[in-house]
Amino acid sequence: MIKNKKILVLAISLIIIILAFYLLSNKPTVNEGFNPQFTYYASVNDMRKAADDIVVSNHIKKIETKDLNAGKGLDGNPLILAFDIYEVEVKDSIKSHFDKESKIIIAVLAGEHGKDANKLFNLSDTTFVLYLKSYPDNYPALLNQQQTLFGINSKGEIIYTDTVNKSENHLFMEKVEAELKSFTK
Repeated sequence: MIKNKKILVLAISLIIIILAFYLLSNKPTVNEGFNPQFTYYASVNDMRKAADDIVVSNHIKKIETKDLNAGKGLDGNPLILAFDIYEVEVKDSIKSHFDKESKIIIAVLAGEHGKDANKLFNLSDTTFVLYLKSYPDNYPALLNQQQTLFGINSKGEIIYTDTVNKSENHLFMEKVEAELKSFTK
């Protein structure tokens, strides 16, 4: 009887250790050069899995800037941050979360973190690709202000936000480029 208990305890301990290792090894990591406030995605597959939808749009218009509840701060109180609110005309919805040809409203952090998005959204003759996360009590938002927003100009060239340094992240960006081009065909 004691031998069976030892084996059971050992088996359960081993399962817990394996599960803990699996969960810790699959978490996105922070990559030098990217803002540690945002989850860093090590692969296109990680971004695709984390996104509730990937939206392709040719027209994005800023509506307003307003304060929204962004969750809880370190002190446990509501974290209120300024967000730029955009209207997005959905050309395509890769995961079919949004209807094609519909208009959706998204939130993008305002200020210093939002300047790249605002600059990109003001480009003409550009197709935008947004990896979005939906929230029950708020607008959908970008998964990561630095990695999950791209433009494709009329020549088919990928336009990155200023904070993405393609030369430092070239292997990741090559995979992103292949995926983005498949969305615009």
